[in-house]
Amino acid sequence: MLRFPDVRATLANSAAALGHSLAAFDLVRPGIALYGGNPFHGTRRATIGAALECAMDVGAPVLQIRQLQPGESVGYGRTFTAPHAMPMGIIGIGYADGYTRASSNKGQLMLRGQRAAVIGRVCMGMVCVDLSAAPDAQAGDTAWLLGGPEPNAVTIHELADAWGTISYEVFCLLGRNTRSY
Repeated sequence: MLRFPDVRATLANSAAALGHSLAAFDLVRPGIALYGGNPFHGTRRATIGAALECAMDVGAPVLQIRQLQPGESVGYGRTFTAPHAMPMGIIGIGYADGYTRASSNKGQLMLRGQRAAVIGRVCMGMVCVDLSAAPDAQAGDTAWLLGGPEPNAVTIHELADAWGTISYEVFCLLGRNTRSY
């Protein structure tokens, strides 16, 4: 006997809505799937949400292009030293914008259709990148830290894995920036 027959029931979060339809009852609460995050990422069922598309792109301007000479270093603590002459870009985003220091010396972003590696420590408002793969980059270009219009874009799960966290945290950190639609 139901005590409240008119009350709607819901137990279905994103994972249940995608992978366990019988758990949906009357309503679903899609959560992370609304943002394009796969609730099954990193599990044997990852293919279930693989077609979800990220609802957020994060880009930042290339502020300046410099040439590093062999032996020159960049970043706080000089954590990167150029092994050879190389072009370097200064990108206008940093940990104050939610791009965490966990990307220091290991993050990647997209620039002119190519992956560019983060070099040195992520600073409060800037990050340095190796432009060897994108030598035609110019000040004013947009560097895509998440998503963007180019193939092989950096994904939300790639960032979360690199940062040692979950996609929710990446969305929250990067979602605090100025929005443009």
